[in-house]
Amino acid sequence: MDFERLAEVLGRTLSEEVRQEAERKKLEVAQELGLDPAEVSTGLVGLAQQIAEKGVIVDLYIGRARFEQGLSPEDVGLALGTSTEFLPDGFKEYLRTLYLGKRSLVTSEYQRLLKDLNNIEGRARNALIRKSFPIRLGFGKDVLRFVPLDVYRELRDELDGYAAEYEAATDELVAQLSLIRARTWDMLTEAAEEIYRMLQRNSALEISLQEFRVKFVTNAMDAFPDANDVRNAAVFQVRTMLVPFTAPSVSFSDDLQVLQDIKETLVAEKNAFVESVVGHLHQVVYDVVVSASACLKKHGTLLGPNVRALNDAFEAFNALNNVVGDRALAERLAVLQTLVQDSGARDLGSIAKALNELYEQTAEVLSTLGRAPRKTRGRGDDDIVLDVESFKGRALRGAKDEEENEISLPVMISVRRKRRGGIPLEGQMQLV
Repeated sequence: MDFERLAEVLGRTLSEEVRQEAERKKLEVAQELGLDPAEVSTGLVGLAQQIAEKGVIVDLYIGRARFEQGLSPEDVGLALGTSTEFLPDGFKEYLRTLYLGKRSLVTSEYQRLLKDLNNIEGRARNALIRKSFPIRLGFGKDVLRFVPLDVYRELRDELDGYAAEYEAATDELVAQLSLIRARTWDMLTEAAEEIYRMLQRNSALEISLQEFRVKFVTNAMDAFPDANDVRNAAVFQVRTMLVPFTAPSVSFSDDLQVLQDIKETLVAEKNAFVESVVGHLHQVVYDVVVSASACLKKHGTLLGPNVRALNDAFEAFNALNNVVGDRALAERLAVLQTLVQDSGARDLGSIAKALNELYEQTAEVLSTLGRAPRKTRGRGDDDIVLDVESFKGRALRGAKDEEENEISLPVMISVRRKRRGGIPLEGQMQLV
């Protein structure tokens, strides 16, 4: 990635408050790390430090009893019980290579209890995704979620609600556990007879149906969790951490190579942190702009789903831009928001012009970051950029009735939290 180019691009778009604070942090970090300030400026370390102080890393760990067991060939009638000596060696080797997946130990009538837990987990993880930046710190680590402080409390309240739902769903599962176990036992008992017949057709089994049934059912039910297992496995934990960007407390009189390695790692991770945060913010806007432009070109208007996606993007940008302070992008997005949400100003020519400007700005930043903007197969820039003149004088139609009851948060235009119109929304937002 061309960090000098990125620094130049961000220098034109970030608010003055952010630039001044980043410069102060740059000098402070350079002194602590023993680096030349020019090197820090090129590496964006000062900006990374300034951004990192506006949020925290949130890790969501959710666990539960899965009520699953791995399948063996015998479970589906492929192995032949105790009489396998007459089988060809190739077939026996084939049986050993099979991976048959897993079976659920819950019958269909009770599957909804497990689906409820899956659904709660999915909603909780989506809430975290909607209100955070994806970042990767350190080699080989998973993607972490960086949450702005301004939305952290709102997110925690939402996650606490899901945690309560998760506990209640677990309690319901435990309350039904004896019934689930009995029904599973009955199902396996009935299935054992048919499995036995399948095996018997291929070979004379050395055990009776009764012996096979007991073995088949007992083997499966040994994996069935009891109430304590279910409760102990049910975990809904929200862990909050500061971004690990503290300066190394290593004296220059110590191992200089160790110190140099620490400095290089810290600088590299701060560069990657800036790339993740800035890139995600611009990708959110870029994706919705490309989608809206394609719809406008194809249908001659913005359809309801595109208007809703734009409103979601306005809300997401409002929450996430507070840590970046991209003044230019915020102002242009605010213009588009006004054009889309104000029924009296829905001129398609102006909307097309605003979409073109946003596309150009976000594509520039993403290209600078080394992230080739995602495009539909066969579509180039000429297919994305709109002909503004062809839309002048035409009004936005067809979308108002579909989204007239929707309200969205206004766009933030600076780190001073100024707002440009709009009505605060109490609820959820959805990123694509």
